[in-house]
Amino acid sequence: MKRNGGLLHGRRSNWRLACLVKLACLLLAAAVARTSMRQVFDTMVAKSPPFGLYPIYVRTSDGGFANRQITFGALGDSFYESVLQAPRS
Repeated sequence: MKRNGGLLHGRRSNWRLACLVKLACLLLAAAVARTSMRQVFDTMVAKSPPFGLYPIYVRTSDGGFANRQITFGALGDSFYESVLQAPRS
């Protein structure tokens, strides 16, 4: 199973190239995640929720609030933790 110029050379593998490919994939995924997260937060900030508190349900079609239920417990705490950890730009 020998491939010239590929990752596999018999029983050996080019682990440095494999690590480089893996690192590139991780960096790309992180960049996409940051961009997506930033878009979500920008959309939420533009909605200006009453009293600065976000309802726990959002319509995926337009980003509007689906109801007025606000909680810091189940479903709500994760969102506020994400807001605190989000990178600022």
